[in-house]
This record gives sequence, C-alpha cells and structure tokens, in this order.
Amino acid sequence: MDGLKPKFVNFCNILTFKKATWAKGIGKEGTIAEEKGEPVPSGFNLAKKVVFHNVKKALGLEEARDLVFGAAPLNPDIREYFMSLNMSLKNGYGMSESSGP
Repeated sequence: MDGLKPKFVNFCNILTFKKATWAKGIGKEGTIAEEKGEPVPSGFNLAKKVVFHNVKKALGLEEARDLVFGAAPLNPDIREYFMSLNMSLKNGYGMSESSGP
C-alpha cells in the first residue's frame, strides 16, 4: 500500500496543475468580458467556482470587490497574470498625500 501513496499524490498534483492551467487559459478573456458586460467564454463560470474562488480564498481576497494599486506603473505582464486569475487590478491614480480627512 505504501508504494501507491507517492503515485496517488503525484496524480493529484498533475490534476491540480492541469485544472489551474485550463482555468488560467480562459481567465483573462473571461475577466475582460465580465468587466465589459459581455458573454463570458464557455467554462469560465465553472473555473470561477472551482479554481479562482479557491485562489482568492487562499490569498484572503474572497470578499474583495476591487483590487487597487498605486504609485509606480504596473508591468502589463503582471496585470495580465492577475486577470488570468479573475482578478482585475485597477490603477488608483492621484496624490495619496492629499487624500483623507
């Protein structure tokens, strides 16, 4: 029985990797469509429930509605990566020193 455990763990890791790769493949397109109010690609809603929700939960962002960044410009590759995980980053432009009470 002990010889089966490493094979099973390996199999589960492969399935998890394939599931994440599939979800990220439709994530960016689905996130853009969702923001524009257009129809999302086939399987996107399943990916949201099975993969993206778990990623957001693991990062403590499951309740976040907006993800905002500021300061220096963001590399487009970073923005695209987050969009592939159904996390749209918004640029908070302005002088933070002059905001507040």
